[in-house]
Formats: sequence, C-alpha cells, structure tokens
Amino acid sequence: MLNVLLTRRFFQRDIDYIESRLKSGIVLLKPDDYSVESLARYAHDADVFFGPLVSAELCSAAPKLRFIQVPWTGVDNVDLKLAQDLDVRVCNSHSNASAVAEHAVALYFALAKKLVYHDRMMRLGCWNRPLPDGSNVESPFSYRIGGSNIGLLGCGHIGSRIVKYLAPYDCRFHIVDLDPNQPLYEKSNVLYYPPKSMDEMFDMVDCLFVCMPLTEATRGLLSAGCLARLKPQALLVNTSRAEIVDEAALYKALESRSLAGAAMDVWYNAPSSPAQADVPPSLHYPFHKLDNILLSPHRAAMVASELPHLDDAIENLNRAESGLPPINIVSCGDGF
Repeated sequence: MLNVLLTRRFFQRDIDYIESRLKSGIVLLKPDDYSVESLARYAHDADVFFGPLVSAELCSAAPKLRFIQVPWTGVDNVDLKLAQDLDVRVCNSHSNASAVAEHAVALYFALAKKLVYHDRMMRLGCWNRPLPDGSNVESPFSYRIGGSNIGLLGCGHIGSRIVKYLAPYDCRFHIVDLDPNQPLYEKSNVLYYPPKSMDEMFDMVDCLFVCMPLTEATRGLLSAGCLARLKPQALLVNTSRAEIVDEAALYKALESRSLAGAAMDVWYNAPSSPAQADVPPSLHYPFHKLDNILLSPHRAAMVASELPHLDDAIENLNRAESGLPPINIVSCGDGF
C-alpha cells in the first residue's frame, strides 16, 4: 500500500483524473482541513506528499516519506533549501510542456502579427491604415517570423519544444544554457551562450522567450540593463514566471516603446481563488492600459478535456508503488 497525502485542496475533477490512473495499491489521503496541523495528523502514514507544501513540521511528522511530488513544473513555492537540509527529494512535472510551448508560440505569432491589437481596433471602427505622417500610435505593420533570430532563456522541456515548433520557419536560435560552465558553441542553426555571455545574446534576437524556472538566481534576471540591450523592435514572450523580468523595467520599456511588445501568461499579481474578479495583473503598474502588450491569464497549460500537468506526476506515484525510482527530481541547489 502506498499512501499519498494531498497537501493542498484540489478540484474534484483533478482528484477523479488522478484516481482513475493510479494503480490499485495507491491510496490518496484527503484531509478535510489543509492547515499544517491537520496535514501533520495524516503525515505519519504518508509515503509521498502530493502538492506544494514543504515544512519542517510536516516532514518530521512523516517517518515514511519517500519524496514530495509537485504536480506542475514550477517549484518556486517549495522551500528547496529546507528539502535539501532534510534530505527529502522533490519531483515536479513536465507533461504540460507541449501545451505551454504551443501557447508561447501562439503568443509570439499573435504579438508579431498584432492580431489582438488589430482585432480590438476594428471593433472600434479603426482600420489603422498607415497615416501619411507616420503618426499611428501603434504601427500598422507587423513583424516577419520567418528567418528571425529567436532567443531563449532556458531550453529545457518547454524551450526545446519552442525550438522544434519554430524550426520550420528557418529561424536561428540563441540559447542561454543554464550550465554556468558551458562554453559558447554553435550547432546547426543554434548558438548556445553561457550565462556570462548572456548580454551578447540580447543584442541579436528579434524575440526573446523566457523559459527558465524562478529561483533566487533568476529572480529579476531580466533587468532594465538587459531589456535595454534588446533591439527597439524586439518582442518578449514570458510563459515561465513574471518575477524573472524586472517589473518596473518591463513597464517602462513598453511604455517608452524601447521594447516593441511583450506577451505575458504569468503576472506579478493574480487572484488567490477562482472566485476573485477584477484583479489587476500588477499592483504597481497599469500594464493593462498599454496597447503593445498581450495579456494572457496564466492559461498556457489549460487544455480542453485534458489535465496534462498531472500525467507524469501520476506516473511517479505508479513508479513508487512498483518500487521504481521517481523521475523529474529537482535539484535543490541554488544554481542559475
């Protein structure tokens, strides 16, 4: 018997999806109350924690704990230092990578071709034809995708799929490798940069995709100085975590049009529950009033009739029941 403690409340459809794919020897422990005190009462019998919560109290109450399974990609809400200190393995999920990469590419196409902007203007009766004096608030001209230079901050499960999806457009790819010891090298139509050469990559790209995890090393990595290195006609697409990009620097770059446009599926402020409404994407800057940003409400992994982010998390539970080691073990070191 493998006991899996849910450390946060899940939608019933999530639980049904998980249970329909679990081996018969696996039991989900579902507390009525998800406070630390309540979870600790169930922890004694738990072999796996399923969810984001890591606390010393909870781990110490679970003598049989084998690993913590985070059922999504991001682990920025898990205390990895604590997990390292307690010698507890943390695993995440990458089975939503294709959906997120598709969304990122869709954002790029919509941004480069100004689809949302032109749709919005046409609904207001404006065809946004080129004015003789060139004084259009937003240029009516789009950007070419074929043959463009694509930058990627991180090229793991999601970034590598973005490369695959855009390769048929004869794009050239500039990738910042997460390995600080990786030398600058070129392979086919891909140029890899170590972190210390990141600025050189900014000078080259037409569109920059943010695909790396949020850690203390990557928080605020895209600073005002980095954004200033981008071409004025460059675009930015972020489907990772908002905090990797300096909030003030991004707003000022878009407002001044020193950056042509951005598309964001992740934000600096978000609803804390599905019932919340009228929550601005930022508490400090009116991004929603800019006409050169495409807003997406953290929707990349949501696919109709699918819950792809759960698949390899469920696989890990089935592997544990069969006595196999888990996959997608997260490095708990600081790292880039």
